[in-house]
Amino acid sequence: LGSGDTVAAADIPRPNPFLVDHSNHGNHSMESQAATNSHNQGHSSHKHHPHRDNHSSHAGEQEASRMREYELLRANSPTRFDANRPTREVILRLTGDMERYAWSFNNKVLSEDSKILVEKGEVVQFVLDNRTMMHHPIHLHGHFFRVLNGNGDYSPLKHTVNVPPMQTVTIEFLANEEKDWLFHCHNLYHMKSGMTRVVSYTDSTEATHDSLRPIFADRHWYRFADIGLQNNFAHAELRAENTRNALNLELEQGVGSDHIDDYEIELVYERYINRFLELYVGAEVEQEVDDDEKEKEEIGIIGAHYLLPLLIDADLRLDSEGDARLGLSSELQLTNRFAFDWSVNTDEEYRVQLDYEVSKQLVITGGWDEQYDWGAGIALRY
Repeated sequence: LGSGDTVAAADIPRPNPFLVDHSNHGNHSMESQAATNSHNQGHSSHKHHPHRDNHSSHAGEQEASRMREYELLRANSPTRFDANRPTREVILRLTGDMERYAWSFNNKVLSEDSKILVEKGEVVQFVLDNRTMMHHPIHLHGHFFRVLNGNGDYSPLKHTVNVPPMQTVTIEFLANEEKDWLFHCHNLYHMKSGMTRVVSYTDSTEATHDSLRPIFADRHWYRFADIGLQNNFAHAELRAENTRNALNLELEQGVGSDHIDDYEIELVYERYINRFLELYVGAEVEQEVDDDEKEKEEIGIIGAHYLLPLLIDADLRLDSEGDARLGLSSELQLTNRFAFDWSVNTDEEYRVQLDYEVSKQLVITGGWDEQYDWGAGIALRY
């Protein structure tokens, strides 16, 4: 397509997969090391080992190259736009949550903020500020943009640029088209969950927020289930959620003569605010038998989950009887197969659980609960 001289890329040595390591061993040439870096962006984790004096400087160079992955790209001819054109700057924070798998721009998904308006003839700068711990290859349809990588007039032209975790990349393009163009993360799961916008030209745009509804995939509901049976109690958690909303039903039933009449049912609606904060409202029914006396409680609850450092979930709630409760819990993945869960709250309820994952659907589980004592069994997950 097009015309002009064909410019061939320089030949580079084929990467040796046995030299693509995590400890910087091996006697690489600088050229093969650069090639290895290029083919393995974001897939290696390098640590500095003081006792490896021969390789520590190379490790630093490799890390630096990942921090400046577009710095060496340089256009063959000037790409700068006419300085007399008006310039628009748009700040786009790349936001999201790996656990809930919700991805967004400026903490809003496509169904909440669908369009970025531009005017034909202006130069548009997108400042892409990645606030997540994942790489996001950002793609703009219909345009080539300049990656402002420090090469001034010779900044390279691309249509997709990777934004590494906790870094900022600035791109700019000439708004010389019309109507509407998709702009999104090219990890398509991120695009579908909401890290998408439509770049719309103000004088010729056709799309409206309502007309874009068919592509609001971030509103799709997903279903989950976790059902377990142990010799001391049975439990089930049924959940349906989309990017912002969730319905969660938890049931717990005692097993055995000592606890057969003990049960707890909790149904809540949750509203996802951001990576750290979630609000909820719902109801709880609980029955506990103590010395042949049944105590049954039916209450309304309102509260919030907040994610603390070390991925500890803090749960602060207030019930309809005016009682407040603070709970802390965490799920720790010990190995590929073993996980350890714990929870405790100010009602002096606590539980520790060790899980062995036989498959994604089948788990062998066991632990100790303040109410039900020791137990072990299996859980099925969907």
